[in-house]
Amino acid sequence: WGPKFNEAGYLEPLNDVEAMKNIAPSFNEIATDDDGNQYAAIWNDLCFGIIYNSDLFEEAGVSPPKDWNDFLNVCKKLQDKGIAPMTAGLKDAHVNSWVAYMIMVNDCFAKDPDVYEKINRRELTFSEADAIRSSLDKFQQLVDNGILNMDHLGLAYGDAMTVFAQGKAAMVPDGSFAVPAIMAANPDIKLGSFSIPGDNGESTVWGSLGMTYSVNKNISDEKKAAAKEFLSFMLDKTVSKEFSEATALFTTLSDVELQYEDPVINDFAKMATGDMFIIPSLDSSVVDATWGNVFWDGLQGIVAGTETTQSILEDLDGKVIE
Repeated sequence: WGPKFNEAGYLEPLNDVEAMKNIAPSFNEIATDDDGNQYAAIWNDLCFGIIYNSDLFEEAGVSPPKDWNDFLNVCKKLQDKGIAPMTAGLKDAHVNSWVAYMIMVNDCFAKDPDVYEKINRRELTFSEADAIRSSLDKFQQLVDNGILNMDHLGLAYGDAMTVFAQGKAAMVPDGSFAVPAIMAANPDIKLGSFSIPGDNGESTVWGSLGMTYSVNKNISDEKKAAAKEFLSFMLDKTVSKEFSEATALFTTLSDVELQYEDPVINDFAKMATGDMFIIPSLDSSVVDATWGNVFWDGLQGIVAGTETTQSILEDLDGKVIE
């Protein structure tokens, strides 16, 4: 993670790269140290949400949900029509975390925005974090209601994409970047997207910093100059616009207006505008960096019926460094 590499003296300051000014200040602030040195160019971000099949929603008489209970009701109506509400490649453990994070953004972090910071400061354990517990309980609800099930544990990410593209499920948890592949597999599919809402209709979208570039401080001056020239090219507004539109990603550059051919990408773009939430980090000096594997595996265990909210929280407590 960038700050740690920077603190260790591995990263070259990028203040002299004029094109860094094209990046929106809110993103540059993330990669600026206390001395005002910028050590990374955050050039793109990824936007995650639920991608849905508009025709299957219409068949079931449902529309994107307005709050958490409405989301459960939408899934129930799809099931009543004999339509699988969701497919997910839960065999790949990280996909479980995608679903969990989609819930957490509008549940856990809406209820306690500083919960990770409290853990970092050792003011709170995972088991004491009611906001995290709430989101895990909601993940459990998806399993209890048959929205996520054992069949999904047999699907890898690519398998779930195929199932969704074939119209065999109404929704798939994924990122905007998946849309071109879905459309290539089924050009006739009609898609929409939404963020899993919170109890009171919160709908901030989960974003993830995507293409982030740094320069090694310990290479030759010639290589540093070449690397910075490359960054200048990547941070050109015309280049950023063309690349973002071709890959269904979102630029971090200011004053770049993106236009996508697929309406669903514009849906993602609307969700991301002004409402992009970047999940905070847990300090690896406080919580062992392998905590994520425990989290992912625990979510798989909930689907398999071998784990509970409480057991996951206790396992995570075991990753806190004494």
